[in-house]
Amino acid sequence: MTGTEDVGAPSGPNPGVAFNATYSISPSPTNGRGVMTATSGTGGNMVIYMISPTKFVAISQSDPKPAILMFEAKN
Repeated sequence: MTGTEDVGAPSGPNPGVAFNATYSISPSPTNGRGVMTATSGTGGNMVIYMISPTKFVAISQSDPKPAILMFEAKN
């Protein structure tokens, strides 16, 4: 997936930063859980949880103070 994200930094907000990642959801019973690998920014692996067909949240597996990232598909 590609898109933009709004990033909060100590120096202030930085809107519209490019974001690239790949993700997968297993067809086995996972209760909407999957994995995502971000290839932009600091990158890394994340666990994702599907909220609906167009929304999911992601939590970093490597950040010691992870933020919850919310994604929504736009038409």
